[in-house]
Amino acid sequence: MLLLAQMKISPGFSELDAYDDLAVLAQRFGLDVSLDHKDAITFIEEAIAKRSRICLKPSDRNRMWIFTSYPSEPFLSCAAAQMLHESPEDRRRILKTLMANVESGLIREAGKRGGLANRLLWLIAKDLFVRETLKVPFLPLPNWQEPSPESELADCKRIPVVGYLEFVFGESFWSTVAPGVEPLFAKAYINFSHWITMKSLIWKRDGIRRVQLTLSTAEINGR
Repeated sequence: MLLLAQMKISPGFSELDAYDDLAVLAQRFGLDVSLDHKDAITFIEEAIAKRSRICLKPSDRNRMWIFTSYPSEPFLSCAAAQMLHESPEDRRRILKTLMANVESGLIREAGKRGGLANRLLWLIAKDLFVRETLKVPFLPLPNWQEPSPESELADCKRIPVVGYLEFVFGESFWSTVAPGVEPLFAKAYINFSHWITMKSLIWKRDGIRRVQLTLSTAEINGR
């Protein structure tokens, strides 16, 4: 099933197609497509036709622009993460493809606060933390080998907060940045596999925590 998901995300991955490289990142990192770019519609239509992007609805005005998104699905995130980190060469090529398309204007940098860079930093750091510290066989196994009982979808596993922050900032993080705080997080874990875009904030009303997700220009822009 994981191999099938990978083929659905990026069917031409082995052919070094730029759209396939971007598709590996799109479901996880919320890439923001600029509709002003000459290749935007082709990119979105190709992603819907071949790369598991979902057409939510056409625009009400001219029925041309399409509201699109990727499903918020951790299983797809695991499949995409495996493709991104198949080898250091694959990861380098995919990130260079992203950089080239940011520079060309097809992919926006997602805001004035470096939103895209933040998402890349935190999620790729989690990917690498899992691969370097959790000694479990990853799925899918090479050459269609039969999975062992220890094989896992490791990109869906929770990770310890203490170890993760030390991995990102260095072992001296707790003593220099947050002295005395480390024991409070000794048993704390966190898990995330992808990012989604929200129009409204999470808020609390009448004692009930609510989340509102609505269609907006975020979907039009491909987030």
